[in-house]
Amino acid sequence: MDACPENTRPLTGPREGRPRPRADGLRHRLTVRQTGKKRKPRPRRSFTPEFKGEIVELCRRGDRSVGQVAKDFDLTETAVRDWVKQAEIDAGERAA
Repeated sequence: MDACPENTRPLTGPREGRPRPRADGLRHRLTVRQTGKKRKPRPRRSFTPEFKGEIVELCRRGDRSVGQVAKDFDLTETAVRDWVKQAEIDAGERAA
């Protein structure tokens, strides 16, 4: 059997062999287990009720998805969904 160059080594199963090279030519990211280093967590941010209300209103308009609003404002989608949910509860549109 001919030896394959390292970058073209075929995978015979989902976990066999090395990971395929990325399209941009960079190596894959190493996991915490592989490097022994943890990333520093992002500092916790706080938002005013007015800001949250504006974000909720943007989501309710329907011209952008919750995910797109979150991305546009550098927020997590989960946080935005929680704000929308809480606004619905506060308005009596949803049961707690």
